[in-house]
Amino acid sequence: MTLRWLHILLIVAFAGTAAIMVHIFFLHVGNAPYLATDDGLVNISYNLGRLGRYGFPAGPIQAGTHAIRTAGFFNFGPWYFLIGAAFTWLFGLGLEIQRAIHPLGIIAIAGLAFLTFRQVSLAAAGAMGALMFAIFVYSHWPMVRPDIMTATLAMAGIAAATAAINSRRPLWWFLAAAMTMGAITQHQIAGFTGIGLFLVWLSAAALDTRLDDAGPADNVPLWRATHHRRTFFAAAAGAILIGIIYAAFINFRFGDLWDHWTYYATYRSGTEEQGGYLNVLQIHFDVAFVSLPARLRFLLLAGVAAAIILLVLTPVMQQRRLTFALLAPPLIIGGAYFFSLGFYGNWHAGYAILAQTAAAWAGGAALAVIVALARRARFGHKGEALLALAVVTAFAWEGRIFLERPSPMQKAAASWVSIEDYVGSVLAPMPPRARVWGTFQFGYESNLRTDYVQLKEAILLVEKIRPAKRHTIAPDFIVIGYPEQSKWLAEMAEGSRTGNPLKLLAGFFPDSRFDLIRLIKAPPYGTTRIYRRVSNDAPRPAVPPSIRVNDGRSRQWTSRLLEPVNPAFKVTDGVSFSLPFGRQTLRATTKDGGARVGQLPAGVYLIKTEISRKSGSEGGFLTATPTNKVKGRQADTGFGFEIAPYNTGTGSVSLLVRHGGGALYISQFDADPSAGFRVTNVRPVEVMARKAEKQALPPFKKWSPAVPAAKITPRSSGIIGILGDASAVGYQILSPDIPVPAQTQVAVTLPAEVKTGSVGWGVLDQRGHWLLPPKANRRRATFNTGPSQRVKIVFANLGPKAQANRSEFDVFVGALEVGVSLGSRTYIDDLVRCHPSRQDQYPDLCLYSSAK
Repeated sequence: MTLRWLHILLIVAFAGTAAIMVHIFFLHVGNAPYLATDDGLVNISYNLGRLGRYGFPAGPIQAGTHAIRTAGFFNFGPWYFLIGAAFTWLFGLGLEIQRAIHPLGIIAIAGLAFLTFRQVSLAAAGAMGALMFAIFVYSHWPMVRPDIMTATLAMAGIAAATAAINSRRPLWWFLAAAMTMGAITQHQIAGFTGIGLFLVWLSAAALDTRLDDAGPADNVPLWRATHHRRTFFAAAAGAILIGIIYAAFINFRFGDLWDHWTYYATYRSGTEEQGGYLNVLQIHFDVAFVSLPARLRFLLLAGVAAAIILLVLTPVMQQRRLTFALLAPPLIIGGAYFFSLGFYGNWHAGYAILAQTAAAWAGGAALAVIVALARRARFGHKGEALLALAVVTAFAWEGRIFLERPSPMQKAAASWVSIEDYVGSVLAPMPPRARVWGTFQFGYESNLRTDYVQLKEAILLVEKIRPAKRHTIAPDFIVIGYPEQSKWLAEMAEGSRTGNPLKLLAGFFPDSRFDLIRLIKAPPYGTTRIYRRVSNDAPRPAVPPSIRVNDGRSRQWTSRLLEPVNPAFKVTDGVSFSLPFGRQTLRATTKDGGARVGQLPAGVYLIKTEISRKSGSEGGFLTATPTNKVKGRQADTGFGFEIAPYNTGTGSVSLLVRHGGGALYISQFDADPSAGFRVTNVRPVEVMARKAEKQALPPFKKWSPAVPAAKITPRSSGIIGILGDASAVGYQILSPDIPVPAQTQVAVTLPAEVKTGSVGWGVLDQRGHWLLPPKANRRRATFNTGPSQRVKIVFANLGPKAQANRSEFDVFVGALEVGVSLGSRTYIDDLVRCHPSRQDQYPDLCLYSSAK
């Protein structure tokens, strides 16, 4: 096989693997990653693409400086949003399309490597691309956020710098500086890439006559050399051009930009509080590299080490200019960026992308240099051919792994609701261009569907309006989601009592009140509460709020309420809460008589309560939990249990609860010490489901300890007690293999009561990978078995750190329900079995015509 055909095969393998990567991306991106605050930035692209307006109506106030940003945006530059606007113009509104910028950026970076290495080693570029594909699938979090554009522009700058050193042409230095300035203006965290590019230019200029003996060279001091002056001013022109375009997009508001940069720089002051420069840099290193699967981490770091060694050996090697051109830009520019992160005490997975891509590029460049050296050492094209074969094999293996081994995003998507469905359910009651204040990320269609403004920013703006005029700008609806609910509850538990701005609405708009009209519940977003503004003298609604419920496993939504049931909710004491908040854990316990407990079968319920209060200007909260020892989830999507805020004038509060069966605790937090409540109505929500086959889980005598320290003690009525260890994320006990059908929906009900430690149960597939990661307070969960035909249930410690005490918990008898198959065989396959064309295949089933 000639080298040309190997290269063609390599390109085909690259394209095929990229197609598989994009296929997998679109399988899950509508559900996962979950809709986060930063995804609200898509509002900029939507407005730019539809209205031609570069601004952020959903978040009109700049954090920290309070500058207005309805025309102009300071956190990030416009380049990412221009791509997003083009996608909006071409394809219309769609979060999935906007998130696709991320994998397209990964493919673009790999394509740049092919263009840069093509004269030396296409196989080296293929190796770099294969590595980046795997990093993306198993590590990246492809939300709507410009970090991928920062990395893409920075890598374009590295590619142009390589061409500039090789060709010595000023045009390439112009492009290198333009792309690097694009990265810097896209996100100021990339500022040190500019210093890195200057060091690359300075090194190339200083070593120019030493890199080779041929070609034009000025044997005069650096700053007097005509060629070097030309390249310097070309680079300066590229940077200035991009800077001017960026300034035009922010309307030349340099004062606001300076204020933003000053505020942005305050993150550096947090470095010392977090252990100093080295500790902060270590955390960024962990995010970028340690979080990767071990094989990918090894390949990345080995590639960087090889590149450093080869760069150090450049003076004694042949092809010095080529070696320096390939290795210096990724190592110096990427290194400058990475080491600057130690001054930035804020963490985001997006900051790791540029560090990862620069490391992968350096490794690919090191392979290209080795191939070039082998070619000069009488090996000819054998080295390139062998590497090409290896990379083609790697692509084939990688594509198969992508298809067979679900990524973390794929696993999450299997239990999370469609984002567009959830947001659509939130906004469905609202007429076009309704005025809405609410949870930020649900307003990404602001100015197009509704006039939606982030709640806290709307409050800041309305405070500046004269009280007598505030009614003219009152919102029509209020949307309260998990971020506000969790934050307000934590602040009350902390004792600051600054939360729950529902009380502010009564002060802002004394002639109005806000009635609850809808509750939307689906994982991972919990319950979102929709309030409508009405006149104070309007009658109180006699009907319950409308509801929309989804279990996260399908596109099925449920809305129908059944007749009330009458469980007895009794007064109980001692419901304790442990809530992760910021860098601390808040602990709170309900007051005497501050909770109620009742017994309910598994299901979804709309629970109505009546609040009684005597005094106090603050509002309060009700919570619903399956246990009296509540450990809040450490997650961006809230604490993981039902929270219902109420203001000072609320008499009735509704909770929408998904319950796994058994005890249900409803607890009250209120600034008024005399406050109380009672449960007045419980209505089940009808969930239409296919019949499932129910069977017992394996008997506890067949379960086994997962660690030597774990001890299993049988108790009465089939209950077992477990005393485990204190290890971080350590398995405690395991069930035996449980046979299940492949591609089938399965539900597990398994109650447990944790006495000490933090423990939850999850489900492993037949390869030992999580089908359902462990979670605290879980009683019932549903999952898809995928290709697995057997599973194990595992109880494991939760949290990344070792616990203070050994885990101790009781496990109660559970059950397993096998539901509908999600495989390739469908109802229509059964229905057509007796079609005349195939009736002879099923003689016992089909009716035959008497005529032959």
